[in-house]
Amino acid sequence: MPLNACLQSLEQVSAIFEALAKLPNKDADQLFIEQRIGKHIRHILDHFDAVLAGVKTGRIDYNQRQRESLAERDRNAAHIRLAVIRDNWPSAVQLRKPVKVMSEVAFDHSYSEVFDSSLARECLYLVNHTIHHVAYVKLLLAHAGIVLPANIGIAPATASFERRQCAH
Repeated sequence: MPLNACLQSLEQVSAIFEALAKLPNKDADQLFIEQRIGKHIRHILDHFDAVLAGVKTGRIDYNQRQRESLAERDRNAAHIRLAVIRDNWPSAVQLRKPVKVMSEVAFDHSYSEVFDSSLARECLYLVNHTIHHVAYVKLLLAHAGIVLPANIGIAPATASFERRQCAH
C-alpha cells in the first residue's frame, strides 16, 4: 500500500501538469517559472529520486538535489522526469527493509545526520512531503485563477475525515 500511495501522490502532481496544459503555452510557462511551481515540482521529484536510489543501495540521501535544473524551468522536462519516476517506481520491495537516511539538519552550518528508517517509513514521508508541496502549488494556481480538483493537495487522513463527514 505505501508504494501505491506514493504513486497516488504523484498523480496529484500530474493534475498540476494537466491544469497547466489547458493554458496557452506562454501563460503556462510563465506560471511554471515565475510562480516557482517548477521549483516545487523539481523538489518533489528530487525526493522521489532519492528514494528510488535508496531502494537499490539501502541509503537514501535527501541532500542530493537537482537545484536550478531544467526541470525547474521547463514543464516538458519536469513532466518527462515525473514519467520516468512513475515508470521505474517499484511495484514490490521489502517495505520493512532497513535503510539509512541522510539529510541536512542544521541551519547555521552544513551538517548532515544519518538516521535508521525503512522504505515504508520513507514512503509515508514522500506522500506527506508531496501533498504539502502540491497544496502550496494549488494555492499559487488559485491566485492565478486556475482551480484544481478539490481532492488535490489533501492529505490521506483529511480525505478519510471528509469521507466520514459525507457519510453522516
